[in-house]
Order: sequence, then structure tokens, then C-alpha cells
Amino acid sequence: MKILKNSLIISSYLLLTAVFFAGGYAIGNTQGKNAAPMPADTDTVSAVSQGKIYFLALEDGTLNLYRISGGEREVMESEKIAEDIYPSSDIKELKNGITFDNLPEAQLVFEDFVS
Repeated sequence: MKILKNSLIISSYLLLTAVFFAGGYAIGNTQGKNAAPMPADTDTVSAVSQGKIYFLALEDGTLNLYRISGGEREVMESEKIAEDIYPSSDIKELKNGITFDNLPEAQLVFEDFVS
């Protein structure tokens, strides 16, 4: 009887853990689907706090150049582009987003894709 009781308690805890994990996973996947990904490496995060990061991302056929300052994202330039004329590796990289430490370099890459 004691083994059955202990097994029931352990099973309850495992079920509860699985429910919380599944709930957190579901909430995490639904939030921010339309947001551009934020850079996550430590050098970039420290540079974001200093206001030095520019982020280029392709979202729904629109190439957006963001300025990231203090964790806030601001669209600086935006232009529709035809994805099918560029190599798939470039499009994949743009959809993941590219970070830059200076504005001239970010604008140069933006202009390369727009023109």
C-alpha cells in the first residue's frame, strides 16, 4: 500500500511538471511570432545597452533596418524586395537577421539588397 501511495505521489509531480512545461512552451511559442528576432549573443547584448547596434531583417517580403537602443527597436528604413531574385542562402540569413555595430555598414548591406 505504501509503494502504491508513493508511486501515485511521484506520478502526480511528474504530470504537474509536464503540464507546466507544456504550458510554458505553448505561451513562449505564441508570443513574438511577428517580432523580429533580437540578437542574443553577449557581445551584442552589451552593445545594445550602449546603443550601438543596427539589425537588418527580412519580414514578409519587406527588408527592415532597425536601430536597437536600450532594448527598444526602431525601424530606420524599410523597403519591399523580391525574394526570388536572391540566392536562398542570402534570404535565409536575412530572415534570421544580421547585426551590425555601425550604421554605414548596415546601410551598405541594405542598399545592396534594395538596389
